[in-house]
Amino acid sequence: NLVNKAKGMMASSHYKLAEKLRESGEIMQAAREYAKAAVKYPNSTVAEMALIQAGKQFEAAGDTVSAALIYEKFLDKYPDSKLLDKVAVTAAAYREKMKQWDKAAEDYLKIVEVNSPLKAKALYFAANCYYQKKDWNKSIDLYTKYITIFDNYNHYVEALFKIGEGYYTQSNPQMALTFLKKALNVYGNHKKDNLNPYYAANAAFLIGEIHFQDYLAIQITSDFASSLNAKKKYLKICLQDFKRTIDFRVAEWVTASYYEIGRAWEEFANAMINSPLPKNLSTEEVAAYQLKLNEAAAPLLKKAAKYYQANLKQGKKNHIVNKWIQKSLTHFASLIQKGVKVE
Repeated sequence: NLVNKAKGMMASSHYKLAEKLRESGEIMQAAREYAKAAVKYPNSTVAEMALIQAGKQFEAAGDTVSAALIYEKFLDKYPDSKLLDKVAVTAAAYREKMKQWDKAAEDYLKIVEVNSPLKAKALYFAANCYYQKKDWNKSIDLYTKYITIFDNYNHYVEALFKIGEGYYTQSNPQMALTFLKKALNVYGNHKKDNLNPYYAANAAFLIGEIHFQDYLAIQITSDFASSLNAKKKYLKICLQDFKRTIDFRVAEWVTASYYEIGRAWEEFANAMINSPLPKNLSTEEVAAYQLKLNEAAAPLLKKAAKYYQANLKQGKKNHIVNKWIQKSLTHFASLIQKGVKVE
């Protein structure tokens, strides 16, 4: 009808003016005219392309907020567009630059809603956004959906690790262990694919940390032999976990594991030294008993110091400075000050 025809003409008029402004270098003015053509006349034949061009011009002018808003308007208006994937990714990228993780995730999820061929990638990126925000419930939910349709084994291992990390952060160590162990299994089963070892190493380390918490919780009691054996059992588990982590040769987790092995030996020694005294000992017997404990603990403290020292040496050799190296330095200095001797 005549009204629609008139609206179409007005939309074309704005679009043509925008084209001229763009060609003459007046980018912001062009962006506004493209936006008018699309927003005022959403049913016109030029509306879809006008929104795309408006976003591009705002983008070129450095106005990322307006670009993201225009692209998101496009996503709402044209969910069936062939351009939806590209526009959603672009809008999400701008939101990520602004650290607006919720909005970025929502943009990626537009791709998921239309069952695009990029659905798996979009789920992965949306989950990463919530992970950056430390929204563990949403990140776990989306990573869990991703691993059912994953498109990339590196991302698969990463997602399994991050689900495990999320459960660990939410104080659910058993669920955490389930996914962390699965991450290691998947990595191990696809070594021929030359996967990135970072998240597998991180998973191995976090398994060690979970077991380390159990290890710390075991106290040496008046039932000395029994409680000592229980603590030894968990010490062995922790050492195996951290040594397995070292085998991945990822610098961050190698230094973390050297520190934690040192701490595990130091903790065992201190638990012995601070264990309850047997009842009914004379003053002389107490002194003799404590001397015996200190003598038994001395080689363990020396082992701890050696791991801290080795960490410091490899940090220096490889120019690594991180919190694990700093912690190793603090513990090493403390042990030396207490009289522990290392070569």
